Amino acid sequence: MRLGAGHPYFAGHFPGRPILPGVAQLALLERHLGCRLSGVRSLRFRRPVAPDEEIAVAARNEEPGVLRFSLEAGGMPASDGAVFTGSGRAIPDAEAIDAPDEGAWRDASALLPHGEGARLLTELRCGGSLTASGRIRVPDHSPLRNGGRVPGFLVLEMAAQTAAGLEAQARNADGRPMRTGYLVSARDCVWRPSLPRGGYEAQVSCSGVSGALALYRFVVRQSGTILAAGGIGTWKDPGG
Repeated sequence: MRLGAGHPYFAGHFPGRPILPGVAQLALLERHLGCRLSGVRSLRFRRPVAPDEEIAVAARNEEPGVLRFSLEAGGMPASDGAVFTGSGRAIPDAEAIDAPDEGAWRDASALLPHGEGARLLTELRCGGSLTASGRIRVPDHSPLRNGGRVPGFLVLEMAAQTAAGLEAQARNADGRPMRTGYLVSARDCVWRPSLPRGGYEAQVSCSGVSGALALYRFVVRQSGTILAAGGIGTWKDPGG
């Protein structure tokens, strides 16, 4: 398949330099499999996928409820990993997430390079430079909605945007310019295959940094109910 620059998946991600979101790759995987994902054991996004690249998806059973997949774009590996299907998996322990539960919320619209449609983070509350809580809303016109359903894999983007907001606020405080960030990995994540509609809160806690790579634990809640938890990795572009 080929997705042109005008495909809704590219809208707002990123203005002037369209890149297929990692979670859109998971949407393509769900379509290929004909079933819903409920988490990932391990996942790597190896390189950005640009418009008009030929995309091919392959998957095989690794064990009951676990599929190993690979996605190529332009004949080169773009993402791969092991994903969970079905429901009933226990959500990982979220007690280690020490995100702020008090203090002022701030408008997050200026913290991310995402355009309309791709931006999910609306407000941010930070606890120093290592933890943050983000208020999240999935736009009704989001191309990743499916018949009104909010797919569970969107929790990875909720966590990634909250982490990006935390990093951007820290850079702003130091007078440094904003840098574009990318979701590059996820590990031991479990989520509900379909999320209740409405607003969400994503909480992240940085567990390690190595150069441009940062690792975070995250949890996503709605009205106090845990919908997802796991770990992600993000990479900051040194040039933008």
